[in-house]
Amino acid sequence: MSPRMTLRLFAVVTLAAWGAVAADAANLTVTSIGDTVAVDGSVTLREAIASINAGANVNADVVPVGAYGTSDAILFAIPGAGSHTITVGATPLPTITKPVDINGYSQSGSSVNTLAVGDNAVLNITLAGTTAGIHGLNVGVGGSGTTIRGLVIQGHFFGIFLQGSNVTVVGNFIGTNETATAAAANSVGVNVGNGNLSGIIIGGSAPADRNVISGNSGSGIITNSSQPVAVLGNYIGVNGAGNAALANQGPGIDLGSLGAATLGGPRIGGVTAIPGTGAGNVISGNQFNGIQIRTTLATSVLGAGTIEGNLIGLDATGSTAIPNAGIGVSIVDGDLPNSGIGRVGPITIGGTVLGARNVISGHGTGIQSQAVGTVIQNNLIGTDASGTLARPNLFGIEIRGGGFFAGSATIGDVGGIGVGGNVISGNSSDAVRVFLSTATLLGNHIGTSASGGPLGNGGLGIFVDSGLATIGGTLNGSGNVIANNGDMGVQVRIGFAAARNASEASILGNSITNNGQLGINNSVPDLVTANDVGDGDSGPNDLQNFPVLTAATIAAGNVTVSGTLNSIPSTNFRLEFFSSPSCDASGFGEGASFLGWMIVTTDASGNVAFGPFSFPIPAGETSITATATGSVFRTSEFSQCLTATGGQTLPTLSIAPVSANEGNAGNTPFVFTATLSGPTPIPLALNYSTADGSATAGSSDYTAAAGTLNFSPGGPLSQTITVNVQGDTTVEPNEVFTLSVTGTLTASASGTIVNDDATAPPPPAEIPTLSAWGFLLLAATLALFGASRLWRSEVAAK
Repeated sequence: MSPRMTLRLFAVVTLAAWGAVAADAANLTVTSIGDTVAVDGSVTLREAIASINAGANVNADVVPVGAYGTSDAILFAIPGAGSHTITVGATPLPTITKPVDINGYSQSGSSVNTLAVGDNAVLNITLAGTTAGIHGLNVGVGGSGTTIRGLVIQGHFFGIFLQGSNVTVVGNFIGTNETATAAAANSVGVNVGNGNLSGIIIGGSAPADRNVISGNSGSGIITNSSQPVAVLGNYIGVNGAGNAALANQGPGIDLGSLGAATLGGPRIGGVTAIPGTGAGNVISGNQFNGIQIRTTLATSVLGAGTIEGNLIGLDATGSTAIPNAGIGVSIVDGDLPNSGIGRVGPITIGGTVLGARNVISGHGTGIQSQAVGTVIQNNLIGTDASGTLARPNLFGIEIRGGGFFAGSATIGDVGGIGVGGNVISGNSSDAVRVFLSTATLLGNHIGTSASGGPLGNGGLGIFVDSGLATIGGTLNGSGNVIANNGDMGVQVRIGFAAARNASEASILGNSITNNGQLGINNSVPDLVTANDVGDGDSGPNDLQNFPVLTAATIAAGNVTVSGTLNSIPSTNFRLEFFSSPSCDASGFGEGASFLGWMIVTTDASGNVAFGPFSFPIPAGETSITATATGSVFRTSEFSQCLTATGGQTLPTLSIAPVSANEGNAGNTPFVFTATLSGPTPIPLALNYSTADGSATAGSSDYTAAAGTLNFSPGGPLSQTITVNVQGDTTVEPNEVFTLSVTGTLTASASGTIVNDDATAPPPPAEIPTLSAWGFLLLAATLALFGASRLWRSEVAAK
């Protein structure tokens, strides 16, 4: 074939291919901000939608590029620079009945968002409503496959109403002004209507896909679809920068049914390296719940769904709280009191990989679930996105039931695989609350940061009220860390006796330490529950008796423990043993390190002597305690502590005395050095204070000092204490005060204030002077003396 023939053939094939594409797609260009259908030389959005629906030009002004087909597009080329507003009158725009790509970014000067955090999109086409009850863009069943992008949609009843499947809504500002800095409300931002809708995607994982759905007078998004709806990568309730609230007045996302329906489970967010980026949403600042998932009737069913990678109650950087006014994530099976079975979910919040992590902070309650089978994994609840700083919810997680049903949830690791634990820390009150429900808590950090440092909740670590809880377990990685909380580590209570006159918790393999009150409490008031003979009493955890430790010795890195247990006769008990650097102030527990366990069986009298059992023990942890868990699930409070003997020797402490001049003015620092004779095997917190001798604190001698020295295993052996001595120019003797250190180790040293003021020379002797009377007396005396001598002379002459 000649080159000329080849070129002709290529041209024919190319033109044929172009013709095939053109036959399936028409591009209509809107050139006017008007809202009319008239031959006036310009094309309105109303004319374009009507022409797409009809597959034909509504009038001579509409001139398509290509032939109408199944993938048509509406583009914009309205004359003039900057933003253009199309104002919709009292008659709604035509319902979209054919698939169409409505592309506001085609308008000159428009551009998509390019930021991972924030939104720098330029949107130059605004669709503004003026009449109550009128929707902005209404995608009907025939409009399945439609894409809506690059528009500012404001002032409508539903900004976008979706009744067709496979609709994509990306890169829009819905409920805001043209810069996403102020509200320009729709009643609802996006409504996914009832029906068997599938393939609905609101947003996406790329920055250009981000919608800002904020400032609406109701919900940001409402869905009632019978198929899953994906809400990905959006800003919902915040401004375009993601740094301040621009509230929807209802929930940010409202998923569920108000009537009889079978609904698809949601997909809110997705796995992302950094929460709130990629597929993760920022859902903050709304005037009700951040995410609300609900049903109301026995005939309503909402399928399984996921909530992943979102920032809920924080700004787009994950550092500053922008709370939703209600609950962060609320899951409510509204029919549970009637049917007693679950009709929502199960909903998974987070997941087994860190990229599924949500950060949920700043709310009254971070997560509240009144449903069956909720799974909560790998989230940060009550912190910033780094997991190191508190951004408190009042309560972290609540699992709630009612008088006729029990909700259920797994919080943390599922299946003992060592992943999935949440950080539930920094909250103002309780971390986890279980009411009239069942919950399993595995591998969580409750009261510590993501890196393990202290970040306590202000109240209880875990509160089980008339519920059934598994806290920790027998597999590696199942134990929780419950530490640094302001109240008790775990409290089991019966507060709803009329609904469920029991409350039970299996508390196994955990680290429970440094809480403000008891590590485990099974009674009201919040005091240690004394053992009773035969353990026949009832109450929370049936007031299970704790073991009594009788001996504990340390040698070669192991502790050997013995003791007794009195409880229900002929019953197996799992005894768990723990160590801590020091005992709780009550004398009972806590248990910083889980050492190990043994099974014992009581005899016919309910007694068993156990031990000696040996376990490896961490250095410096000499306080030993234990719990007992019966075969009927219930765990005791911690036993009375026993200090293990042997195997570890504490160093001695010395303080060098200080002697120095006081100076003539200001303060002279006396620096004392406290030194250990060698490394300490346990952490030491030693108190120091000064005491007067001949020197007096608060006068002109020295300033009293008090504080704490903290020595740790492997840490420095010396620390300094500074006492300020006050200088003056007063001559006085040397003066002394004492610095003392008390606690596990004691020492003291003197501080001598040396006088540095020279003794002054005595003043010169004064020459006495006579008063007038003295002078007369002297003159009289001299005259008398003279007269006496004269008389003696005369007598001698005779």
